[in-house]
Amino acid sequence: MDLINEIRRFNYYASMNEARLLNKENHYGRLSHNSILYLTVINNTPDCTVSKLAELMDVTRSAATIKVNELIKQGALEKIQCKQDRRIFYIRLSSTMKVFFNDVFVDIYNQIGEKLQEKYTQEQLDLFSDIMHTITSYDWGQTANE
Repeated sequence: MDLINEIRRFNYYASMNEARLLNKENHYGRLSHNSILYLTVINNTPDCTVSKLAELMDVTRSAATIKVNELIKQGALEKIQCKQDRRIFYIRLSSTMKVFFNDVFVDIYNQIGEKLQEKYTQEQLDLFSDIMHTITSYDWGQTANE
């Protein structure tokens, strides 16, 4: 088993399965991979604003605004005005999309966790968790030439 190919394979299957799952079950019409990515980032970013989203996605604020407005029109997102500073609007998944995201993904993650626990020892699972943490902590902006 080639490590680099398995990392690529994981990334491919995770992305494809997420898109298939969301498009199979959603009430919002077919979501593009780009829309799913935006929803995932917003769902995992506390107090998300369009500016914060643009920074995280490394896109212009206007591009993020266009996508956010599109997702609001689809009913997938909602804007909430900050109570302390009325100039600030937070964006978050609509209640229906949040329930859908959480129900679907929590169930899948639990199923994967159960399969892993059946097959591997706790020591192996701890090592795997450490490896996953290393992967998710990697600075993807870093280039090989640095």
